[in-house]
Amino acid sequence: MIQQFNLPAYDEPFRFTKAVFTQFEPIYIPIDFYDSTGGPFRTNSMDGWLEIYDQNGIMGQCPCSSELVRVVLPFLMTGETKTYREWYDLVYWNNRNRGFSSEAAVELGRLDIALHDIMAKRAGLPLHKLLGAKRDWVKVYASGCGTGLTRQQMIQEVEGFLKDGYTVFKMKAATRFGSELDKDIERVALVREMIGPDCELAVDVNQLWDAEHALSFAKRIEPY
Repeated sequence: MIQQFNLPAYDEPFRFTKAVFTQFEPIYIPIDFYDSTGGPFRTNSMDGWLEIYDQNGIMGQCPCSSELVRVVLPFLMTGETKTYREWYDLVYWNNRNRGFSSEAAVELGRLDIALHDIMAKRAGLPLHKLLGAKRDWVKVYASGCGTGLTRQQMIQEVEGFLKDGYTVFKMKAATRFGSELDKDIERVALVREMIGPDCELAVDVNQLWDAEHALSFAKRIEPY
């Protein structure tokens, strides 16, 4: 991270000349999704796409929502020239009162993708190389096993992940706000049995617990 914050690209000025926002129709998922603290979620969370261009016609892009158009773009499309650090600080401090867990904060993170996309293209490098990566690959994980799935539905989902070649998995737990822990442990055990001892398994409880309760649950699923 220290190397990333000292990137020369962060101090190179640029301005924005054009932005294009594409709004998607809702993308419905086959089975309603639940996590530990919410649901049912019936649609995919990606609802739009941004393309933003600098003065040289270099385009950065990212997923986003219409909230980015409303609370972020007005600060960018001014014709001013600033560095990455200055652009980021400008948007951050003008939206800070919306809250650190707000939709505006999410959109700021998404904008960061587009800004890094532009900087990498300006440097003529893939983004991972701009950030100092030493290798050209990264593991990706299959995310699923929502807490609303039946046992058979979860088995079918994990079988699909395995068929697609995944070796790292993230599953949901803390069903119904953590009120069904025995069921959660059975679900974790089932996934471990299905993926075998050599695959990696992560468990996501959506920040439901404090440290004490999280460690207690971690101890119970440690065998898996």
